[in-house]
Amino acid sequence: EVHVQQELNVTLDMIQREMDSDTPAHDRATWHYLGLLGVWLERQTIRAASEAPRPDAARRLVERYTKLMERYFKTGAGVGEMASALGVTSTHLTRCCRQACGRSSIALLQDRRIFEARRLLSETDMKIATIGQSLGFTSPAYFARAFQLQTGQSPSAFRRTGL
Repeated sequence: EVHVQQELNVTLDMIQREMDSDTPAHDRATWHYLGLLGVWLERQTIRAASEAPRPDAARRLVERYTKLMERYFKTGAGVGEMASALGVTSTHLTRCCRQACGRSSIALLQDRRIFEARRLLSETDMKIATIGQSLGFTSPAYFARAFQLQTGQSPSAFRRTGL
């Protein structure tokens, strides 16, 4: 990185020298040095992109899982069904989720469902039971328990307070 910094400093010094100069064609020379600076920046950007770490297999799987989850979180599909759709076991999917983001696959799915429930409770007049059913919860009681466990309040209390 020292070499890269030296290259930048030399180019910036040359630009500054030409800008401070009153010799013939100093303005044209300044523009050419600025062009060289642009080329240098482009090359550094390309180099940095090629050296950037590629996502590992676990991150790629979790990315595919979150995209699939976004499409199907309202259907009641569980982690097992989504893991099968991704061609892996639910155990492997959970291991990758924990490795990539520190949360289990079921926790990520539950987070998404509760996030949507919070949005629907805040922004709509839908009945609480309907919201739970629309998000794939098998019963209003299960929805209320899951919501309270995650948020610390019941769906009706959340709706009243608007938090």
